[in-house]
Amino acid sequence: MTKQSFSKIMPILILTAAFWGYASSAQTEPLLLISWQAQNFSPSGFLGKNLPIISTPVVVGLEMIEKNQIVNLKNYEIRWYVDGEFKDSDKGLTTMRFLTGKPGGADEHFVRAEIMDYRGANLSKTINIPLVDPQIAIFSPYRGYQIPVLKPGINVLKALPYFFNIKQVGDLEINWEAGGIATQGETLNQDILNLTIPEAAPDNFVLPVKIGAINKNQPIERVVQTLNFTVIR
Repeated sequence: MTKQSFSKIMPILILTAAFWGYASSAQTEPLLLISWQAQNFSPSGFLGKNLPIISTPVVVGLEMIEKNQIVNLKNYEIRWYVDGEFKDSDKGLTTMRFLTGKPGGADEHFVRAEIMDYRGANLSKTINIPLVDPQIAIFSPYRGYQIPVLKPGINVLKALPYFFNIKQVGDLEINWEAGGIATQGETLNQDILNLTIPEAAPDNFVLPVKIGAINKNQPIERVVQTLNFTVIR
């Protein structure tokens, strides 16, 4: 190789080495991860993530990954903040529990974790945790239709409450209405309604079904939902 050719290739080699050096350095930067879990109610089989409402206990966890490995943080002081307010700190404190609730109707919390003096630097990570209202859905036995349907005869409807601060459905007071008329659920299972549609009911008749749920221990937790069912054969 001539000196002239080498002089042309040399800058490329230097830039390539610098790029890989930068990439290698970037890959070794610590990665902080915060996860959280709302400790409230959702129906069995629910595959989504529970979302907190007001007064929901939330457990937050911290992990750090470096060089593709989880770092043991037991010897490092970890500080926790919620909405900028200090909550707790200790060596190896990788989990923190707090109770949701913000005045003025704010709809999220900001949680920050700080790892103090990790190799001479303080590392931090902040996430937001959304707050929602409790919800309820009505499960119909007839699936595969584009609209909610009922059929002549007995129709078993089931209430599916989400995100209440309860342990079981029995902690709720559940009330049903069909066509504006109060209707009782089962004696032992208020979340189940056996709704009878007369054989003489016309096709495409629309029947509104309303359900209300109240937390017996926290009456402020309540929701009302109405679903319009269409009678078909």
